[in-house]
Amino acid sequence: MFASRGAYVGKPLQVAGQWLTDDAPRNQVRLATVMTTFRRETEASRTYLRYRDEILPQLPEAHLYLIDNGQTLDLPATAQITVVPNANLGGAGGFTRGLLEAQQSGKFTHVLFMDDDANCLPEAIFRTIALLRHATGDRVAVAGAMLLEESPWVQYESSAEFLRSGKEPTLWRSHGAWRDLTNWRECIRNDLDTDGNYGGWWFFAFAIKDVKALPFPFFVRGDDTDFSLSNDLSITTLNGIATTCPNLGDKSGHTTEYLSARSWLALGLLHSDANRCEILLERLLRQARHCNANWDYGRAHAILAAIEDALEGPDYFSRNPSTVARTKEIATFHPLPVLTAEERSRLVRGRKKKGLERLFDHPSPLTDSGYLPIILAPSGVAPRRVHTQGSPYKAEEQGGVLYRLIHKPALEQTLASRIKALHKARKSLVAQAAARYRADNETVRSAESWHARLDLDGMSPAILGN
Repeated sequence: MFASRGAYVGKPLQVAGQWLTDDAPRNQVRLATVMTTFRRETEASRTYLRYRDEILPQLPEAHLYLIDNGQTLDLPATAQITVVPNANLGGAGGFTRGLLEAQQSGKFTHVLFMDDDANCLPEAIFRTIALLRHATGDRVAVAGAMLLEESPWVQYESSAEFLRSGKEPTLWRSHGAWRDLTNWRECIRNDLDTDGNYGGWWFFAFAIKDVKALPFPFFVRGDDTDFSLSNDLSITTLNGIATTCPNLGDKSGHTTEYLSARSWLALGLLHSDANRCEILLERLLRQARHCNANWDYGRAHAILAAIEDALEGPDYFSRNPSTVARTKEIATFHPLPVLTAEERSRLVRGRKKKGLERLFDHPSPLTDSGYLPIILAPSGVAPRRVHTQGSPYKAEEQGGVLYRLIHKPALEQTLASRIKALHKARKSLVAQAAARYRADNETVRSAESWHARLDLDGMSPAILGN
């Protein structure tokens, strides 16, 4: 590594650094990029044009596969770009289709997975290829950092670590989160983080020869974590290999809650010990209990449905590769009414606790966390509760939408019974589910299973995993 610093009177500090080598490349790299998209024509067109005009002219052996899960793209194919209409089986289905296409062609040594809302500079691609050419370890994969689209100097994550054991209530630990990359010290720290064991599919490159297990059919959420762990990939990162993406924290809602909780529990059953799985199940049940007690019945149901589906084992995912029907049921289970204009005006006038209580026919019950039974959702963002110390008026000025939580005693009791039953049988449920995942894991992700899901009659099902 070469680094230099310079400071001059009256001028800002200048810092520069780069990795240099005189060694000849060790590995041949012919890269196929796979981008999965679903009805995001603007983002897909942006990537298409950037590859066509800026990246592929400099990489004659590279290729772009645009996997069109929504089958809505109207982009012409070129010698180096292939648009592939595909069944909507989520990110797992789209990236698996692209991986199979790249391997079947026989032209490529490596694949880069990239999200449709990821936006990277051509230099990130060039650095990835250079890093892979000089990589010396076994099963090396390159994880690109995620930078926030609205603040591209802020790093959301560089890589992450899945926690297979221990008593922590979370499944993973994020690396390099919220670093200010305008600070040169933080950039140096970034290149020293080397202990992640998986990378996000917003930007993830690996060798085709290292793929022994195809993705698990999660649809979305958790597929990238499982892929790295199941293939025992060695994750590496490098400054400058990054994409800008929308903040993942803004992608929330009842259906997202369901997909996330379902994947978390399934990941635990796939890759963690029984103790970790019981801790995770307890955490999810606490979340459901909290939502139920606070009249957020839709979210409570989403979490419970996720638990029940994940505990069925891999066969559930195999029978339900698309989540459209299930997520529609989640979204319509207990929709929240939007406040009327009259209710909203009364809420705005009463900013303090007593003003909020006047919106109801009785005092609003406070929870231990200090929330009132009314939730706030800025435009395009899932509903969130209004805190008693917050300002509903300020949120309204920002274009927020207010929803009203309604007490439903009978529904609350039904959900409470489901929570109690799952909690009582948690140890046996985890043990039985873990046995099912051990027995069926390889079958559900096999090439034959994916060929059947994707209806790939003209492609050999034995091209991977041998």
